[in-house]
Amino acid sequence: MLSTALRRLLGVTALVPVLVAASVVTSPGAVARPVEAGVQQIAVDDLPETSPAPGGEVVTGVHETAPFRLVGLSWPAADEAGAEGDDPALAVRTRSGGTWGAWEQLSAMDAEPSGREGAVQDLRTGTEPLVTELSDAVQVRVEPGSGPVPPDLRLELIDPGTSRADGAAPARPAASASAAAGRPAVVSRAQWGADESYRSGSPTYDSTVRAAVIHHTAGSNSYSTPAEAYAEVRGVYAYHTRSLGWADIGYNALVDKFGTIYEGRAGGLDRAVRGAHTGGFNTATFGVSVLGDYETAQVSDAIVTSVAEITAWKLGLHGVDPNGTTQLTSAGGGTSRYAAGTTVTVPTVLGHRDLGRTACPGQHLYAELGRIRSLVASYGGGAGAEPAAPLAGVVRLAGEDRYSTSVAQARAVHPEQRTVVVVSGEDGASADGLVAAPLAVQREAPILLSRGDRLPDPVVQEVQRRSATTAYIVGGTSVLQPAVERQLRDLGVADVVRIAGADRYATAAQVALEVGRGGSGDGVAVLASGESGAMVDALAVGGPAGATDRPVLLTRSDGAPEATLAALQALAPRTVVVVGGTAVVSDRAAAGVLARLGLPTGSLVRIAGADRYATAAAVATAWAGSVGTGTVVVASGESGNVVDAISAGAHGRLVLLTPSASTSRATTDWLRGRDVGAALVVGGPSAVSDAVVTELGAAVAGR
Repeated sequence: MLSTALRRLLGVTALVPVLVAASVVTSPGAVARPVEAGVQQIAVDDLPETSPAPGGEVVTGVHETAPFRLVGLSWPAADEAGAEGDDPALAVRTRSGGTWGAWEQLSAMDAEPSGREGAVQDLRTGTEPLVTELSDAVQVRVEPGSGPVPPDLRLELIDPGTSRADGAAPARPAASASAAAGRPAVVSRAQWGADESYRSGSPTYDSTVRAAVIHHTAGSNSYSTPAEAYAEVRGVYAYHTRSLGWADIGYNALVDKFGTIYEGRAGGLDRAVRGAHTGGFNTATFGVSVLGDYETAQVSDAIVTSVAEITAWKLGLHGVDPNGTTQLTSAGGGTSRYAAGTTVTVPTVLGHRDLGRTACPGQHLYAELGRIRSLVASYGGGAGAEPAAPLAGVVRLAGEDRYSTSVAQARAVHPEQRTVVVVSGEDGASADGLVAAPLAVQREAPILLSRGDRLPDPVVQEVQRRSATTAYIVGGTSVLQPAVERQLRDLGVADVVRIAGADRYATAAQVALEVGRGGSGDGVAVLASGESGAMVDALAVGGPAGATDRPVLLTRSDGAPEATLAALQALAPRTVVVVGGTAVVSDRAAAGVLARLGLPTGSLVRIAGADRYATAAAVATAWAGSVGTGTVVVASGESGNVVDAISAGAHGRLVLLTPSASTSRATTDWLRGRDVGAALVVGGPSAVSDAVVTELGAAVAGR
């Protein structure tokens, strides 16, 4: 039977995942910042509990309000009608510039969250939101012959605010990173102004994506500029989170009528993040929604092209045939057409109405699904992607040396993030980088390697290219000299923060405390060896630990240093995960940690294998349910090349290790036994040979 500690480790999902999005260029001086939405919630208490009699209607009084641009009506999810046709016919009209507009009927919400997100107390449902002109008053009307008026009916009024960065044109992602090839231009959450404080909980990751579901937001098509479209995305985000109580915006991606693509739900566009877009079928599906109502409006070529591009790239990552079919199993509830447990066979590119009792994505957009499928297929499963990558299941991320390899990874994982983490890449001085991954993942930043006395030229160019404004230097001045800090400032990095201690153990402790301050604290801390020759275990756990918001601390084999113990005491974990066998972290050292923390022996989980490769595979098994197996990282486990795995930690993925010239049985067996869509191989042929890449591709393919 699994111990309580081990169940906690296996059952907790990723808390601060990597956000992978394509780049956006903003105009000079227009820096994207979080935009706080103005949210007003007004109880509608002047309506009858039953619908009006035929021939009559009920209209509320005038609700004078602060200015708003989006309106919806919500009620407790527990009170939503269960059968088609039972929804109340609700309409609103708003006053703008002193003039009342026409009555607009609001359609019922046709999506809902699932799993633990859908079980949140005080969850609400309601109507799809309506985008309006800037308004300062609203009335509600209930039409006769409709379903009963829900109790606790509430007006949801949102002003999405404005930003100088609104409407900035997206640019293609950097082409030098292989993993970024084929990814269309996407406006990141940061650049459309997402206020991340609205999110709650942690993303849920599925093992893969089997289908793309096309939606429309059913809102207004009246937005006339890209800047207004940015605001509309923020409005939908605020409505889903602040009004309905969802963990995040429901859609994985959105597209406006100009063809601009927006990153939706947080967690990484290239990862199998479960959305809240298709009631009953959120698992293993990717939801793309077009801003507007396409039951009435025509669909532009720009919309079709962009929907196809983001769909092609996403399905390409998971090897999905856009002209094929797949089987999905309903979780039931909401507007799902199918009862819980029903397995249905559907196209891999489909409309919401194929799975739910809804008109979504509107008749005109639904009619374009055939053309969208054809375009997705013509893109080869990913617009402009290297054809071999999704087919072989392997993408190599490499540069001419370890420093340019770290740049290639930076462009793949966070192509435009203006925060970076800098660690030493020099042999004998790279121990501080062992614990950098959780910090990088939490800050949504890449890890760049540096020489001790200066930034290498490729790193300098990368800092300049992304106009970095914040840099975390991990390590003391003996490994990264003050000259590195000065160089960063000279490059325009205004905020340079050094995190360091007296030695590698104290530095790891300081990083762990920093991660603990910025994290959600699920009560799990990770302990690995910091001794030369055994440090590779920490690299195997850095990515998944970062994805689940857990700090990594270092220990000596015979006992944890005082700095480690003190940091653990401050973090106060309920579970300590030791990575590595007793030869690298002795039972005595583990017992000393538990004694210092006052924890019982059952609070310790040791993850280990027969060697470093088997240990990495065991770590991947332990974290697979939390991090997902859709894409994994493979790096060299040999001492001369393990530095590549340091910068790989920023991916926040499972990390497997391999010898340079031949694969490890533990690694290939693990890949064959999992539903892995792609493996990112870190480092050039001298670190991971072409023969190994071929073997890895065969393992991913199950051969």
